[in-house]
Formats: sequence, structure tokens, C-alpha cells
Amino acid sequence: MRKYKTMLYIGVMLIILTGCGKEDKVEYVTETNTPTDSIDSDISMDSVADKIGFDEELWEEAVDDSTVKRIYANVTVPDVTGMKVIDVEMLNHQESPEAKENILKAFAEGEIYRFDEGYIPKPYYQADVDYYQSVIDANGDNMDEWVLGKYNQLFETYNNAPDDYVVADDFEPNSYRIDYDNLNMLVSFRRYNEYGTSNNSIMFTLEDTNSLVEEPNKNVMVEYGAGGEYLSDDNRCTMTVEEAQEKAEDFVAKFNAGDFEVVGIEQIEFNVYYGELGGYIYTETENYYDGYVFHFFRSIDGVTVDGNIYHATSDAIKQALDAAGEDLTEAYTYTPVNSMEQITVFVNDKGVFDATYNSPVQIKEVVADNVNLLSYDNVKNVIIEEMLNKDYYKYVTLRHMELTYFLWHDKINDKYSIVPVWRASDDSPQTMLYESMLFGYGDTHFIVANAMDGSIINVGEQMISFYKYEPEETYASDEYVTE
Repeated sequence: MRKYKTMLYIGVMLIILTGCGKEDKVEYVTETNTPTDSIDSDISMDSVADKIGFDEELWEEAVDDSTVKRIYANVTVPDVTGMKVIDVEMLNHQESPEAKENILKAFAEGEIYRFDEGYIPKPYYQADVDYYQSVIDANGDNMDEWVLGKYNQLFETYNNAPDDYVVADDFEPNSYRIDYDNLNMLVSFRRYNEYGTSNNSIMFTLEDTNSLVEEPNKNVMVEYGAGGEYLSDDNRCTMTVEEAQEKAEDFVAKFNAGDFEVVGIEQIEFNVYYGELGGYIYTETENYYDGYVFHFFRSIDGVTVDGNIYHATSDAIKQALDAAGEDLTEAYTYTPVNSMEQITVFVNDKGVFDATYNSPVQIKEVVADNVNLLSYDNVKNVIIEEMLNKDYYKYVTLRHMELTYFLWHDKINDKYSIVPVWRASDDSPQTMLYESMLFGYGDTHFIVANAMDGSIINVGEQMISFYKYEPEETYASDEYVTE
């Protein structure tokens, strides 16, 4: 349970007329004279499948028997007449009071309250204050100094806290309380996670998660998370999956961020701990399913933009090491740069009670409406060559391949674009999503190739940055590289 080798920026690529050494002519083809009028237009209404010569739904290939590299892949091509290149902006709400205000006003039903340090009201701390006071009363002079120190710190915060919520008069802070669909929700805008790594997100959580259970006479602690892709019949939620999804879709629409599509559904697993003394001593535990988790990816003309968390996979780490050009595993550690764009929504009979919008982006410009795509046969050659060149595809069978979209980061110029890609993997995209969300790490193998020129996108380099690891104390036996 859980609660490239370097590519030139898209603007430069627009003037490239041919691919390097490839049989296909690799061009951007648009239906207008912009951004360039030097490229022939392709106004045919033929399907993409016909344009690239796609003629099979199952690709069987023995790439290398000596290392057991194989392809037995179901291949999917979207039913569209063309694919686009789109420039987007990665949004950072923390630096934009106006953007925060727009989000809050889209969801809030009534007043918007501050919930940053110094503005959290006394009732929020009351249960903890009562618990620590009961411990002190019970122990008297034998009170542990550490616990006493924690109590004094909490008591000082409590005394200085306002008696009630304070209405927000500006939107500089990053934490707020609102009412949404009769629930008291906390909304936080985050640029960095608890490890200090980049993780741009908007988070919605209940102010009091204990309100998720109907046990007013018991002290409880509630934990919940996604419980897997297999939906069981013993789910306590009285809504159908379709009804719950409709609530989730209504919630996502309030972001006014464009079209999103549900790509995965899980059920919510609850662990509820019942106890006494303010819920700090637990005597009973209950586990059950109640509600559903919906994963949304951005959709371009009905084709989803890949939103998997690749930095949780071993291949991504190996790809990042490839790009670094040396073995950094002993001297360095790594940190995810950002997640792909994804919205996750938790729904049960209470309504939407938890949601996260990771890596929100805004569409800036459709650079090309109808790009020339590499032929299907050439794409297959690209995938085979990549498998042959990388040792980490030993004993791997790629079983899924899909023409889709990818949010590509030009790290040199710090620009983002949505580009068409081929993604081949040894597991389904849905399973990749579940495993990365559920376990935080996966052994899924994948290849992502630019569908326009066949260049391999180094996903690991996109998602991971290295920083030098230096222990607090250095011993003579240590082999770490230090400065």
C-alpha cells in the first residue's frame, strides 16, 4: 500500500529535412505555412497506420538468441490521421500567486483560508495537546525529558495559534484550507518533496483523515493507499466504478488544463487503527477496501501522453548512467528530477478526498499539426539496434509497443515539448503505472524512440540527476570519492 543522447530542441529540428543515414525522409509536415514554409504539406486524410506502412498487430523477432533478447509484442497505433508536436510550459505554482488563486477559486466552495505556519488554528492541535497533557499528568516528575520537550514545543505552537481560520488576503503562501463537495480539504503547492528533490505538484488532502471512518466513540488512525489493479467484490463503496469515475472526471475538469483520460483504476485499501489516549496506543486494526483510485494522463486528440514514473525503474537508472559516461554508483547517488504529468484522484462515498496533480503543464503552441513519421519497418530496426547495443536487455522479451506521446525535456534550454514516440516495454503500460506507483521501484524494461527520426530518448537522463554522496564521517576504509 502507498499513499539521450542529447537531442536538439524542437524549434531547430523544424528545419531538418532528412534523417541521418536513414532511408526515410524525416520531416516536419504541417497543414499551414507556419512555423516554416519550406516543407511540403501533407493534407491527406489517410490514417497514420497507412502512412507509416503498419501492417501487423503482433511483432515476433528473435533479436539475439545468445543473450535471449526477444520481441513478442502486441503493437498499437492510434486511429488518427496525424500526430503533433506541441510546445508546453512546466508550471510552478509556488512562484505564481495568480496561478494559485485560480486553482483555489476553481475548487473552493466558500472562503479560502491560509494554512501555512502561524495560521493553523488551535483546534488542529487540540488532540495532540490533550494526549501529551495526559502523559504528563500520568508520569509527573518521572516524565521523560524528550517527551516533555516535545510537549513544550507543541504547547508553544498551540498558544501562538489563532483561535479560528484566517481568510487568505493574498496568495503568496503555499498551504490553504477550503471546502470542496462538503469536505474540509487542505491544498498545498509543492516544488520540492521531503527529500529536497524536484517534484512540482498540487496536493489535495482531507484536513482530518479520521473523518473517513464512522467511529465517533473511538480514537483512530487512518492509513490508505492504492490497493492494486484487481477490483474486488467486497469494496465498501456503494457507488459503481462508473459513478466514482464521473466524480473524478468532474474534479479533474476544474483544473481547466485540457483533456485528460483515465488510464488506470485501482481500489483503495484502508488500514484503520483503533485505540485510546488520543489514538496513540492501538488495540485493534481493521483492513478493507473502500473506493477507487483513478490515474489520468493528458490526452491529445484521444492519444494519451505517457505519464509513467520511469525514474522508479532500473532501466532508467542505467540509461542515466550511460548518459553520464562513467560509473558513478560509488561516488554519487541520484534523485528524480520530475515525474511525468499525471493526476491521481481518490474517490469513495465521501466524494473526492485525496488528489495529486504531478508536473502540471500548460499548452503553449502547436508547433506542427501533422508531422512525418518514420516508417514502421524503420522503427522496428531502431528498436532491434537498441536492444543489441545495451546489455541490460539480456533475457528481456518486449511484449508491448505503442505509438503515443511523450513529454520531452530539453534540459539544455529548459524547454518542454510533447512529441510522438514509440514506446516498447516488457509489460503493459498499465502494469508499469501500477508497479511504479505501488512499489516505487520496478524492473520493467522499455525503449522509447522518437517517432519522427528514430533517435532513442534517454528516459533516465530525462528523469534523473546525479549528485555527489559524501558521508558525514569519512573512515580510512571508505572508497567514496570526495572533494
